[in-house]
Amino acid sequence: MAFTANLTADGATATFVIPREARVHLTGSFGGGTLTLQGNSSGTFEDLVGTAQTAAADFIFDSVGEGTFQFDLAGATTPDIDITVIIQ
Repeated sequence: MAFTANLTADGATATFVIPREARVHLTGSFGGGTLTLQGNSSGTFEDLVGTAQTAAADFIFDSVGEGTFQFDLAGATTPDIDITVIIQ
């Protein structure tokens, strides 16, 4: 199971659920921006510590139980980021 998205401007992706560990794969141009994984806590999305990325990356995210997430891009100029989240 995977979630995919493409960001070409600042803003958030659609939300998705991670029920357990996931691998996040980021490719493309960040346009000087920062992409951060956000978790839904008490009905609001908050940045998750240690998930801010400014360039292509491949990292593991450990979810504690099922959670709803989104990515948020800020400060970018002409970005084109491909995001793939693969549930382990």
